[in-house]
Amino acid sequence: MFKKQEDKNYSCSPEEAFNYQEALIDAQKEIFKEETGLNLYEIKEEERPLVIPIEWEVTKRLKKKKLTSEELLERYAKGERNFRYLDLSGANLRGKNLSGADFMNSDLTNVNFRDSILIKTCFTGAILQNANFTDANLKDALFFCAYLRDAIFHHTDLKNANFEHANLTDAYMFQADLTKANFRLADLTGAVLLHTKLKKTKLPVCDITVVVNRVVKW
Repeated sequence: MFKKQEDKNYSCSPEEAFNYQEALIDAQKEIFKEETGLNLYEIKEEERPLVIPIEWEVTKRLKKKKLTSEELLERYAKGERNFRYLDLSGANLRGKNLSGADFMNSDLTNVNFRDSILIKTCFTGAILQNANFTDANLKDALFFCAYLRDAIFHHTDLKNANFEHANLTDAYMFQADLTKANFRLADLTGAVLLHTKLKKTKLPVCDITVVVNRVVKW
């Protein structure tokens, strides 16, 4: 069913990865019950409401393995790309190339990504509160259901980045290139978009509170 441990793409054993998936399902069921008072799996499948899992809430409840920036970079240099379910909070990754890395459901609170190359990097369900992406290259990055409260995107390249269902409350985007970026169903409450490039950008169609100061379409 699973590949053996020698597969370099695993940041944990296949058995641990399976246990994390079980924990994710349990956490999602727990959150759904807290929000609705219902047991999701007692409802007939055809009668279930459309549920978008609040991935960052799930991430908070997972027990994650602490990893230092040095360990991360060493593993990346050896070809590993799976860095899911890890605690990298506070790491300094300034100027590093981590393109194609998968940080799904990891805690990246207060991480410094300034000047980093993060092309096609996956941050699905990751906690990125106060993360600094100043002058970073995030082309084609995936932030689906990520928690980005107070994140900084100063002069950041976000062409074709996907922020669907992400929480960008009070995020700061100054001179960021958002060409073809997708913010469908994202929460931009209090976010600041200042001198940003919005060419073919998909912004939320719902009512939001966004502080937009002189948004520029280049």
